[in-house]
Amino acid sequence: MEKRAFGATGLIGSPIGWGTMEIGNLETSEAASLLDTALDGGVTWVDTAPCYPDSEALLGRILPGRRHRLLLTTKCGCTGPYSTHPHRFDRPTLLRNLDESLRRLGTDSLDLWQLHMQSSDAFPGGEAGEITQTMQEMRTAGKVRHIGLSFKNGGPEDPLYPAEHGFRSMRRFGTLDPFESVQLVYGALTRTNEEAIEAVARTGKAVIVRGWLKKYSPAYDGLLARAGLAALCEPGEDISAFLIRFGLTVPGISFGLIGTTDREHLRANIEAASRGALSAEVFAQARLRLDTAGIRPAAW
Repeated sequence: MEKRAFGATGLIGSPIGWGTMEIGNLETSEAASLLDTALDGGVTWVDTAPCYPDSEALLGRILPGRRHRLLLTTKCGCTGPYSTHPHRFDRPTLLRNLDESLRRLGTDSLDLWQLHMQSSDAFPGGEAGEITQTMQEMRTAGKVRHIGLSFKNGGPEDPLYPAEHGFRSMRRFGTLDPFESVQLVYGALTRTNEEAIEAVARTGKAVIVRGWLKKYSPAYDGLLARAGLAALCEPGEDISAFLIRFGLTVPGISFGLIGTTDREHLRANIEAASRGALSAEVFAQARLRLDTAGIRPAAW
């Protein structure tokens, strides 16, 4: 699998990462098998959060002997073990989050620490306030190597769901220093942020995307059929593999997260990513078909 620069950080990693939001109910042996499958397939990124139930603790049990092979990222601002718990953005909460994350994960430092933002309208505490200062201090102290922002997507009842919060956040905070990365929703069927990703990445920020295979709407199957992307697949390639490769081809994406608890699903995604980006001709044709089907980026 190819390796990619992570923005201007100097980190080099895989173009896909393992998202661990749903692993908390797995047996330790099952989680270890998934992690080994990811690492043996060339995946380097592992993403978690304190508000992913039991995810950090489970990872902490399986990381010994493997930590040196991966790039580990978690988040802060969480007050409970579920993403639906209220978030709090102040210095004591962030410091507690970090200390507890390091303890649960059994590591001395994180490769990336992300603010788990809950608003696309305002930066908690002000852009130069205690949140920014605290995260900078932890980077200087060596507890985290890099700091970033993870933008919300909301829930199905939210009129800005799933990608508009990310677009608004990119407008307001995408190039905000001293943060080195952003994370947001993007996929071939959720192209709202495509132009935003390209623009923000040009400033040197790393861009992580999530949900690039997720069907956020019942209308997606119809839209996908209308776009006719299956006609562009290589022999033996299914549409999911094609959508992964489409995401890998979008300029500016550092890596995309694959959230799964199924080893065969993970293997299939690794195999798709290992095929690499689409050719320029196929990518242009896919974009045109998606545009024609009404699946277009928001104008940046």
